Amino acid sequence: MKNQTRQQIPRFQAVIFDLDGVLAETETVSFQILKKYIEPHSVDWDDYEKLIGKGSKSFAEWLKTHFDFEGTVDEIQNNANTFRVEQIEQMHVPGMPGAAELLQSLKERHVKLAVASQSDIRWVRSVLQTSDLLQYFDSIVTSDEVDKPKPAPDIYLKAAKILETPISDCLAFEDSLIGIDSAINAGIFTIQLRQSAPPPPFAETANLVVDSFPEFMRLAKLKASN
Repeated sequence: MKNQTRQQIPRFQAVIFDLDGVLAETETVSFQILKKYIEPHSVDWDDYEKLIGKGSKSFAEWLKTHFDFEGTVDEIQNNANTFRVEQIEQMHVPGMPGAAELLQSLKERHVKLAVASQSDIRWVRSVLQTSDLLQYFDSIVTSDEVDKPKPAPDIYLKAAKILETPISDCLAFEDSLIGIDSAINAGIFTIQLRQSAPPPPFAETANLVVDSFPEFMRLAKLKASN
């Protein structure tokens, strides 16, 4: 891992997680679904990587601009989201290594847990369900529920409000630079997780950067359940 100054993890009562590339290794799966959706057109990883973290509306705008998809942006967004959910429901998407152990450890300590995702709510629930992680969360907030998507702070501010926890008592896990900016803009102690393959660009603005959930558990002195 690239050298960086580690900031001490503060006391916390709640943890808010991004989904894709954080709780579940979905980016490669999403890329394969995208390629299937836009056939006979094609797309390479470099183009797809530019969309990571931007949400389904930006994705729909990209489809309309690059491939002249018919319909309004909202119609394209809904159709694409429906296709993605139908595809993911036929798959088993494993949780990120160490995710279940961390979530279980946090629940045992009565830490409140939420998901703050740019993805469609149907996608979020399907991924959490198939990865056996849905049971751990007190709340799910998506960009459809706030005025401004990431990197605006709205989604994190709403998640903290729903959890009835001050921002100063929350932690956030993100992977993308856009997501990290969102959590930082909300005033939350933000941890970049670089566990997905390939790993996201290193975030200089994150309060802490870790290569895995087990690494965070060691730093936070959290033990996995037997």
